[in-house]
Amino acid sequence: MPCIDEIPGWFFAHTHWYKTLKNLLAEESPDSSEWDNEVLQKLVKHQKGLIPAIENMADIRYTVVPIHGENHWSLVLIHISDTRDACVIYHMDSIKTFHDHSQIGALLNTWLDRGLRLNTEISIVSIGITQQTNNFDCGVHVLYIITKLIEAGKNGQLLEYLENGGLPKEWGTAEIVSKYRLQVRDLLISLVESDT
Repeated sequence: MPCIDEIPGWFFAHTHWYKTLKNLLAEESPDSSEWDNEVLQKLVKHQKGLIPAIENMADIRYTVVPIHGENHWSLVLIHISDTRDACVIYHMDSIKTFHDHSQIGALLNTWLDRGLRLNTEISIVSIGITQQTNNFDCGVHVLYIITKLIEAGKNGQLLEYLENGGLPKEWGTAEIVSKYRLQVRDLLISLVESDT
């Protein structure tokens, strides 16, 4: 599995970051033209030091946001172009119609526009990924796809995949993704054993 510390230009949101953003925006007036700096500071604090300082967000090209809601996980990858003149929010869901990608996109659009002051056109795209065949592997799908996105990013192929509207079929079937659970388990066991 790739180490995220080795990937410049990527930001990995905390698993509860999206929910925090959603709750903070619910407290704000939806018509407010001014983003309260206090909201940004709450997001930074919630990230517990994992989020780059706001002034360093200009260096971020890919933002990975795990989405949890209604007992289901899906994934968002936000890509901001090098020239910061284009931004696409890619939503990936192993149960295609479970999470509303337009609602997720609208919330993240607000953060990009008001929080990061990203003054550009923002598109929202639903990307096809391997669909799960049971009702419990959504989290494993998210972890598997994150790993594959990182690998593709390191190989310089990620943008090509995203712009073509889907991820490579050779990335695996639902069974391969489900077996990834064993790799995650083995990794966790090795981390625990190395810590003792």
